[in-house]
Amino acid sequence: MILKFELPKEAEYKISVYIKPEDIVYALPFDIDRSGNIVDNCFVAAGRERIAVYENGEVTKCAELNECSKIFTVNLVGSAQLAVSVGGEDTVLARYSMKYVSKFAYLARGVQIFIDGGTAVVESTEEEKVCPVCGRAIPGTGKCPKCSGGGRMSRIAELSKPYVKNLLLISAVMLAVSFANIYARFVERDFIDNTLITNNDGVFGIVKYALLMILCYVLCVAGEALRSWLSIRLGSAVSMDLREKMYVKIQRLSLSFVGSRQPGELMNKILWDTETVRSFIEGTLSRMLNVFLTMVFACVAVFAINWKLALICFAAAPVVGFVTFTLRKKFRRMYRKQWRLSDKVNSRLQDVLAGILVVKSYGREKSESEYFCRLTDDLARMQSRNEKFWSTFNPLIGFFFSVGTYLILYVGGLDVLTGRISIGELTQVTMYTSMIIQPLGWIMLFPKQVANLNISMDRIYDILDRQTELSNIDTGIKKDIEGEIEFRNTVFGYRSYEPVLDGIDFRVKPGEMIGIVGASGSGKSTMVNLIMRLYDCDDGSILVDGRDIRDYNQQDFHRQIGVVLQETFLFGGTVYENIKFGKPSATREEVIRAAKIANAHDFICRMPGGYDTMLAENGNNLSGGERQRVAIARAILNDPRILILDEATSSLDTETEYQIQEALKRLVKGRTTFAIAHRLSTLENADRIIVIDGHKIAEAGTHSELLRKKGIYYGLVTAQLDMSKKAV
Repeated sequence: MILKFELPKEAEYKISVYIKPEDIVYALPFDIDRSGNIVDNCFVAAGRERIAVYENGEVTKCAELNECSKIFTVNLVGSAQLAVSVGGEDTVLARYSMKYVSKFAYLARGVQIFIDGGTAVVESTEEEKVCPVCGRAIPGTGKCPKCSGGGRMSRIAELSKPYVKNLLLISAVMLAVSFANIYARFVERDFIDNTLITNNDGVFGIVKYALLMILCYVLCVAGEALRSWLSIRLGSAVSMDLREKMYVKIQRLSLSFVGSRQPGELMNKILWDTETVRSFIEGTLSRMLNVFLTMVFACVAVFAINWKLALICFAAAPVVGFVTFTLRKKFRRMYRKQWRLSDKVNSRLQDVLAGILVVKSYGREKSESEYFCRLTDDLARMQSRNEKFWSTFNPLIGFFFSVGTYLILYVGGLDVLTGRISIGELTQVTMYTSMIIQPLGWIMLFPKQVANLNISMDRIYDILDRQTELSNIDTGIKKDIEGEIEFRNTVFGYRSYEPVLDGIDFRVKPGEMIGIVGASGSGKSTMVNLIMRLYDCDDGSILVDGRDIRDYNQQDFHRQIGVVLQETFLFGGTVYENIKFGKPSATREEVIRAAKIANAHDFICRMPGGYDTMLAENGNNLSGGERQRVAIARAILNDPRILILDEATSSLDTETEYQIQEALKRLVKGRTTFAIAHRLSTLENADRIIVIDGHKIAEAGTHSELLRKKGIYYGLVTAQLDMSKKAV
C-alpha cells in the first residue's frame, strides 16, 4: 500500500514552505473538505518534524510534532478523520472517505513514532484496493490489469523458452499444412477446367489429380494430428511448470499473504487458471500460425485471380474487427466476474466440507445447502449469460461473412458467364474465400480466449510476481544454535498500524523454560510466531544467540525448532509418516523413541496397523488426545534446540496430561522452551512466566514471585481455582 503519493507541483510548492520535499516521509490524498464536499487534490504531508494539510490550493493547517502529544484517527459513519492533540486540545486535520481509512491509520502510526522520538518508518504490505493511477478497483490481483500493462503473450513466450524446439517443430508442421491446403485448391481448379469440363487430360488426368488430392489431404491430416500431439505435450508441460512454480512460491510467501486469500481462490489459481493456460496453448496458440499463413496465402491467391472478388471477400472484415475491438473490455469484465464468483463457490464448498461436524452439530445442513445452491445458481446464471452473449455474437459475425460469400458467387458467376474467369477459378476463389472466412470466424472467438487467458495470467502472476516478505530465506547463515533468545523493543502487528505487540523487551538464556500468559487475543501466539519467524517484526529486533533472527537461513533455523500448536493438524498418510514429517531422514527406531517420549507408543501399537495405520483427514480416526501426542512426537523427533508449546496439553484428559507433563519435564531439559498454557498450573516449574497485557509485558517472574505480587497473574490463577471449585 502506497503511503507516499507524488504531490502535484502546486501542492509540493506550497507545502515546501513548511516541509522540504526531500524531508516528506508520508503524503496521502484525502477527499472530503471541511464543509463535507467531495474534493480532489487535497493532501496531508508529514515529515519527521512537521505535518501539513494542503486543501483548496492552500496549506490550511500545520503542526509541529514536538508540540503534539498524540495523533489519531476517528472513524465516523461513512467517513473518518485524522486528528492531533496539541496542548490538551484535539484538532481535526483532515476528513476522508472509507477507502482511505487504512492509509491514514498507517500514517497516524508512523507520525506517532516521530512524536515519541522514534525514527522508524512504517511500511505497509497491504495491497491497494484502488489503482492510484487510473482510479479503477483492483480485482484481487495485486496489480491493476489496466495500468500494469499487457505482456501476457510475452509471459507465455517466456514460459515456452525451454520448449523452443517443440515450438519450431509445430511452426514447421503448420507451414507444411498451410502450403498443402493452398496447393490443393490449385489442383481442384485444374481438375475442373482440364478434366471435368474439357476432358483434355483423359483418364491419365483423373488419376493424376486424384493422387495429388489424396497426397494433399494426407499431408493435412497427418500435419494436424502431429500439431495436436505436439501442442498437447507443450501445453501440459507449461501448465505443469506453472503449477509447480505457484505451489513453491506459496510455500515461500508469508502467512499474512496466504491468510488474506480464500483457500478456494488459491486452489482455483493453481488448478484452473493453469488449465486455462494449457487450453490456450493447445487449442489457440498452436493454431495461430496456421491461421495466419493460410489467410495470407489465400489472400494473395484471391487478389492474383480477381481483385474485385478479393475486395468483396474483405468488405465485412473492418466492421467485424471494429465491433470486436470495441467489445474487448466487455469480454474481460464478463469472465473476470465469472472467475471471482467461481472462487467464492469453491471457497464455500471447502469451508463447509472442512467444518461439516460444526454444520451438523448446529443443524445447519438445510440452510448451508440453500446458501450453496444460491451461489451455484448465481454462477450458473453468469455462465449462461456469458455463453448466450457468444451464441448471439458468433452467428451475427457469421451472417456478415455469409453475405460476402453470396456476393462473391453472384459477381463471380457473372464473370464466368462473360468469360472473364473460368469455372475452376470461381471454384478456387470460393474455396479460398471459405479458407479466409473460417479463420476470420476463429479470430472472432480469439478475444474470448484471450480474455480468459489474460485473467488467468493476471491471477497466476499475482502469486509469482509477489515479493517474499521474509529476507534471507535461502541465503542466510546456517549454524547450530544454542537457544539464547532476546527481544529488543520489538513491535509487530498484522497490520503495522495496529500493533499486537509493542515494545517487547526480554532475554532468555539457553535451556530456560518461559511460560507465556495473557488474556485471549493479547499476543501470546503472535510472540511464538515471531520466534519461529513466521513473520518479521515491524520495529526493533529479535536476536538468536546474539545475531538478528533475519540473518539465519530460514529452513536451517526451522530445523532446530520443535512446535506443538493448539490446533493439531495431521496429514493424510500413516502415523509413521506424520511423526517423521519433521525429520524425513529419521530411522524407525528414532520415530518409535519419539513416540515413547510423547506417551504415544502404546496406543499406536494397539491400532490395527500399528505405525502403518492410515489416518483419516486431519487424523479424525484418532481422539483429540491421541492426535496431540502424535504432534508432540513429531515435534521432538528432530531433537530441537527451541521448543514451542502452544497449549500443548489442551486436548488431553487429566491422566494423560499428567503422563505428558512427566515426559515434557524430561524433554525440556537443555532446550529453550516457550510454553503457552491454558491451565496455569502447568507453568509452575517454568523458570520465568511472562504476562502480556495491553500489547506489552505487564509482569514477569517465577510462579511464586508473581503470586506474591498479587497482580494480573495472581488474578488469573485465582479465577481458575474458583472455577475448579465450582466445577467440583
